[in-house]
Amino acid sequence: MAGWAAGLTRPAPLLQLRWVFTLAVPRFGRSGKMAGGIEFGGSRGNILSRRIRADLALLFCSLVWGGTFIVVKDALADVSIFTYLAIRFALAAAVMAILFWRALRGLNRHTVWAGVQIGFFMFGGYAFQTTGLKFTTASKAAFITGSSVVRIVTSRSPALANSRIWSATQSAK
Repeated sequence: MAGWAAGLTRPAPLLQLRWVFTLAVPRFGRSGKMAGGIEFGGSRGNILSRRIRADLALLFCSLVWGGTFIVVKDALADVSIFTYLAIRFALAAAVMAILFWRALRGLNRHTVWAGVQIGFFMFGGYAFQTTGLKFTTASKAAFITGSSVVRIVTSRSPALANSRIWSATQSAK
């Protein structure tokens, strides 16, 4: 057994909840501990600067993700859904082929077939989402797409009930 099932204790949270909401800087004593006895590895300012950088990176990703709905909505005014998707996937494939050309030499028939199967379902998801975006507002489409993340985590699928992935997501709650 490994992980939490082997009797290991869950690590203490790095920042207490009140500091997250008030944006106050925690105070450290001489021992390098915060109030409440939580110890930090490394320098004192390092954990805060890493947390701020992580929060800023998350904010940047959210802005780009949300902005793409507006860009796609505007693009759909000029081209059809499947033309847009064909151009989008062709550009992505070209960029990936340029960046990872060495990995393409090692492909075999089994790997290509697995990629075709995954690509089929991925294309279906993009096609449905882009079709929905054509007929609704960008904010509604973004809300529906964002809420699917919550629906996946909170759903209780019998197929995932005994899997390691499901156990990991449930222990993170």
